[in-house]
Amino acid sequence: MEEDETKEEGILMMANEGVTLDSDMIWYLDTGGSNHMCGHKHLFLDIQEIEDGHVSFGDSTKVPIKGRGQIFFSQNEEKEGTMEDVYYVPDLNNNILSMAQLLKKGYSVFMKDWILHLKDKNERVLANVEMAKNRMFKLNLKSTLPEKSFCDEKIELEVLREKSSSLEELCNLLTNEKHNLLNERSVLISQLESVEANFHNLERRFTKLEEKYVDMEKEKESTVNQVEELHLLFLAQKEKVNEFLSKLKAPKITI
Repeated sequence: MEEDETKEEGILMMANEGVTLDSDMIWYLDTGGSNHMCGHKHLFLDIQEIEDGHVSFGDSTKVPIKGRGQIFFSQNEEKEGTMEDVYYVPDLNNNILSMAQLLKKGYSVFMKDWILHLKDKNERVLANVEMAKNRMFKLNLKSTLPEKSFCDEKIELEVLREKSSSLEELCNLLTNEKHNLLNERSVLISQLESVEANFHNLERRFTKLEEKYVDMEKEKESTVNQVEELHLLFLAQKEKVNEFLSKLKAPKITI
């Protein structure tokens, strides 16, 4: 197998046809496969996408690798384990457990009397797999992802509940703030109405005073005219009186 930052490649010596799949958790132990491979996306706990990669089969065909991730599993004895660096190959009909990858991680394989014995680094027996009629070794691994996912979903649900509670408190706070603003708005509207009413009253008073001032100006002008007329009349009367007095003072001539 060759790997680099932009390309992932895998080798699978067994053919991708002709094997009946009992379930999505039947894994075939393959001595020629370079990597663990799975075609069921729902079994992965997480997947890192791979843009360019493929698996080469013994018949020279190739199928694309779409990702690489982690799978949780348990055996019939309820022993739990984790498969790391599992390729996600959507076109793969069967799950493949790579002997080479197991050996690379320190596992040991011993075969005797048609039975394959798989041990971990501490020589503990992990599986005893009998060879099938098609001369292949298949291991039944039960996915524990649903249970783990359920726990994760419960945790996520609690987080969402806390967020929902916080949002509800925020909504209540905003609602109270809205009510306060509406009350302040009502007070301001009442004050504005009062100011407008006072303004209208002042406007009416100013109009009346202005009218009164105009009337007073007219009355003043009329009074001034009357005074001038009286003054002229007074002067005329005074002149007549002076003429009369002058006549009375003039000496009388007797013949």
